[in-house]
Amino acid sequence: MMYVRVKMVPPVDRRDEALRLIRSLVGPTSAAPGCIDCGYYVDAQNENVLGYFEEWQTEEDLRRHIRSDDYRKFLALVDLSAEPPDLQFHRVCETLGMDFVRTVRQLAR
Repeated sequence: MMYVRVKMVPPVDRRDEALRLIRSLVGPTSAAPGCIDCGYYVDAQNENVLGYFEEWQTEEDLRRHIRSDDYRKFLALVDLSAEPPDLQFHRVCETLGMDFVRTVRQLAR
């Protein structure tokens, strides 16, 4: 599984444009083959900080997406950042659920 995370700060006068661009990415990306999840958020402590994320079944699914014409919108979004964007690609080797929380809490007793 692959996870993509971007945090960016668009110029204040282009924030609405950045939000429109992010929203335009979510639907098509979510429908792309291999996409598990896609979304965005506005930072709770600083509304000028925008976040965007994608989760992919495989690295090849993500690579296919990066090579697509639709990915140009994503690159345009990153280019809007007034500061260097924090762009991260994570390879996820293991995913844990609620059982992990139960185990850790039981060990704390």
